[in-house]
Amino acid sequence: MKFKQIMGTIDRARQKGIVFLAGRCSIFLISLPAIILVRIIRPLICFRFSPLTTSRIGHLSTDTELYLQKRKMAENTFKRTIDIFYCDDSACNQQLFKMWKEHLRIWPAAKWLDKVNGLIPGSEPHIITEYSADGTDYEGVLSQTKPILSFTADEEKLGQEALSQMGIGPKDHFICFHCRDSQYLKTTFPDQDFSYHDYRDADINSYHLALKGLSQKGHFLIRMGKYVERGLDAPCEKVIDYASSSLRSDFLDIYLSAKCRFFLSCNGGINAVPRIFRRPVIFLNHVSFEQSPSSSPDYLILFKKYWLIPEKRFMTFPEIIKSGVGLFSFTHEYKDRGIELVNNTDEEIREVAIEMEQRISGEWKAQGDDDELQQRFWALFDGSKYHGVRTTRVGAAFLRENQALLGESEARVEIKIR
Repeated sequence: MKFKQIMGTIDRARQKGIVFLAGRCSIFLISLPAIILVRIIRPLICFRFSPLTTSRIGHLSTDTELYLQKRKMAENTFKRTIDIFYCDDSACNQQLFKMWKEHLRIWPAAKWLDKVNGLIPGSEPHIITEYSADGTDYEGVLSQTKPILSFTADEEKLGQEALSQMGIGPKDHFICFHCRDSQYLKTTFPDQDFSYHDYRDADINSYHLALKGLSQKGHFLIRMGKYVERGLDAPCEKVIDYASSSLRSDFLDIYLSAKCRFFLSCNGGINAVPRIFRRPVIFLNHVSFEQSPSSSPDYLILFKKYWLIPEKRFMTFPEIIKSGVGLFSFTHEYKDRGIELVNNTDEEIREVAIEMEQRISGEWKAQGDDDELQQRFWALFDGSKYHGVRTTRVGAAFLRENQALLGESEARVEIKIR
């Protein structure tokens, strides 16, 4: 009896496999003549294909925005080109995906056309090369253009109603803040081990001094995040733990990020949302040193420091670049090199938050060698392929306190100082 059951199971599995392969073959046989036709008509009209990265909000935001902006900037080049996308994963944010669908052609069957096209020599003209899963704005495209996306009148009304429920009025300013932890990936991809990303994490409670300082200026503070490891011990009344509240939604994640006075962020993809809506952003505890954001005057940045455990000292910025550790992207790489990443202090976070607030309100005044220190810092990236435009600033107080980490270089570079 058991033998018959086993054989029956094997037979059913075999039949399912045959059906699956037959389905794949049918799709291939249908797609092949379609691609041949696409190749034939290319002189008249060129169809191009690409997967759309939808599983991570950072990629769904900046990758898509940069593609559309680049296509818009070279509009004449694409007059006879039709781009079609497809999605392999479900969208991490349905609101953002819905908004992009107004500007993109998304067709599930394009997946098979793309795959068959890749099997035949001469596939390159039918690949959307302007779309990249890199998401880094090396050329400063965002600072030179206006946002693609906007909200409908109904969405604006819905957003204002939600703000009212939080006690935030039409004339009130609010600031969004986010601190990366591992909970989002654990919840979204429970079968995958993303611990190699843990080096990017930080402590949300290190924001307390900054939140107090900003609230004293009358601003509301909204904690962002789809899934978070723990609730926030709010240091003052104007702090709203939206991430842990019943109000949290895909729509509000986008709306709040797009409407905030500025966004205080830490190594999380959500900071891409305020960027595509051209909101000022502070990057805290930034780790991938050589690939740091640098192309917008509306950004401020602080870095984690690299403590060399065997030598009991911090690595200088030139050392980080020359040694290659500034490109590390796995937790074990730092451990293998005997490097402990040191998070920004509460005081450092407060200082850069107040700096951003003063810059926006027009109250900021540079001190002493501030501009020279900025010049020295960004000169370290001369020749780097990751920094075509350098208009971002490192937090002024952070750079003053860590001048020794600039090393002995006297190099200078002319950049725009805001």
